[in-house]
Amino acid sequence: MYKRQAPEWGIRLKTAEPVKDNVCAVGLRAHYFNPKARENIFPVIQASEREEPFEMRILFRYEGQQEGTPELWWRIPKDRTPAVMPEKLGIAPKTLLPLYPQQKLPRSRRMKLVKTEEAEGQVLCHDMTQIIPGVSKGPRFRKGHIVREEDIPVLLSMGKDQLYVWEKDDTVYHENEAAEVLRQVCQGERMEASEAKEGKIELTAACDGLFRVDVERLNQINEIDQVMIATRHSNTPVKKGDKLAGTRVIPLIIKKEKMKLVKERAGETPLCEVLPYQIRKAGVVTTGNEVFYGRIQDAFTPVVEKKLAQYGITVEEHVIVGDDKAGITAAIRTMKEQGCELILATGGMSVDPDDQTPGAIKDSGAEVVTYGAPVLPGAMFCLAYFPDGTPVMGLPGCVMYAKTTIFDLMLPRIAAGVKVTRQEITRLGNGGLCLGCQECRWPDCGFGTA
Repeated sequence: MYKRQAPEWGIRLKTAEPVKDNVCAVGLRAHYFNPKARENIFPVIQASEREEPFEMRILFRYEGQQEGTPELWWRIPKDRTPAVMPEKLGIAPKTLLPLYPQQKLPRSRRMKLVKTEEAEGQVLCHDMTQIIPGVSKGPRFRKGHIVREEDIPVLLSMGKDQLYVWEKDDTVYHENEAAEVLRQVCQGERMEASEAKEGKIELTAACDGLFRVDVERLNQINEIDQVMIATRHSNTPVKKGDKLAGTRVIPLIIKKEKMKLVKERAGETPLCEVLPYQIRKAGVVTTGNEVFYGRIQDAFTPVVEKKLAQYGITVEEHVIVGDDKAGITAAIRTMKEQGCELILATGGMSVDPDDQTPGAIKDSGAEVVTYGAPVLPGAMFCLAYFPDGTPVMGLPGCVMYAKTTIFDLMLPRIAAGVKVTRQEITRLGNGGLCLGCQECRWPDCGFGTA
């Protein structure tokens, strides 16, 4: 065995092969560290950890490592990540790679030393620790941080007169720069973005509304290697502050050409948007002889009113009509004339002879998009539009007693002013089966998320 001092780390390493006198560095693969190693095993202190798509990156320092030197990386599969950081890590001598002056790293990965006063716009190679006696000790600036003008006095106060930074390469983006490209292609109106951190940016809702995603373009972008965008399901109702999407650049450095391809596939409009709810006034036509003649109490309308209120919609007009197609038709037309922005007809949606609501909706002058939907509960749902875009919905009886139905899937879209097509409804079959969970968690479940 051969031994060489690593002064910055405060350790002496054993190597399997002789090392020349002009050795300038040693290469260690992050996957080769092992707490059960028998050689080159030294006390370590964990600095931080970062979750990656398939593994964990644990940053650590040797116990005697010089202050201000960068942390080392230990990569390990997620299913093998220890609950507690080992006290020691070792590495086999045969896996050590001596580096000599003629051996150069790729330009995009080379470091250089610059004066802190001249570091604006440069990318830090490692975490920078700030110590405030009696108050705190921890990373003030993370690896990958792009130095800003206002950072320079802080760095100088930390004793950093010089900084190790990545050497610029005009053909590549740093992960945070590339993350900004992903943000631009994703972020639509009424959305807010976090700061870029470790190649990741998160988007949140700036208001209550309907979250929409162009799924086809999203899939095209995610087919590009080394970038990813993850979103909530399209057509999900969201509240202000809700998390909507996350973007991530996988490597630390990525080719600009690849990000150009991202922008080409994204096109001119953002992938995502939040549509505020527009409809405010609704009319409800309650049908059925049993209610019209007072044989039973109307239990349908209170349920509908409660669901409408979730989207800021109030019932301005309400009438009860018997099982009379002409009477239901007249009531729908009257509510349209009175300025109702949404008209709902409850009950009478089956195929029984006395169920008149679907025919009445058709006779009202509204164009029927669908009578029937591949959703359970809610198969007998009817949707139609007047020529000016005013929606009319025929609600089956399940809306009255089931926790979540086709009505819950359609209402956020209608409330946001989205004109729903027959194709959108037919696609609900994939995910259109409600499991009837004892504790309903919709929309945080798979129902209607195709």
